Amino acid sequence: MDLRQLAALRCLYVFSSTRPADSGPSASTLAVMIYPRLIALSSDDFDAGVLPDDLKHCMVSIVATIGPSSGNGGDHFHFVAATPSALAESRKFGWGRGILIIESFSWADIERSILRLLAHAARETWQEAALALNKDLLWEFDGYPQPR
Repeated sequence: MDLRQLAALRCLYVFSSTRPADSGPSASTLAVMIYPRLIALSSDDFDAGVLPDDLKHCMVSIVATIGPSSGNGGDHFHFVAATPSALAESRKFGWGRGILIIESFSWADIERSILRLLAHAARETWQEAALALNKDLLWEFDGYPQPR
């Protein structure tokens, strides 16, 4: 069973943390969770299915289209998949947000890494889920004013 199937099987309801331990579920104590899903992976650096010349020494700009599992659309989340040697050679130093460090480039490994990240990003609203993902990825709406 892959992570997509596992996320789909998760219960869509969780109990509020304010619910007394001995009480049963009630409509007022249940919250619907939004589970993000991966819609597509693409790169401006390569066409679909094309790999870098050196799989163990590369930096590839990637866009993950991610949306709520209950919806049709998605938002773009950007990141760079980079090998340690390519990062060292680039002389770009930073804190690491928006960078996935990989031993060797593989679309399948990148997809697995994104699915692991999505498995921990379920929240009560899409906005909250997207903000959780934005801690590791670069959301296209990063820095926009948040709705109140």
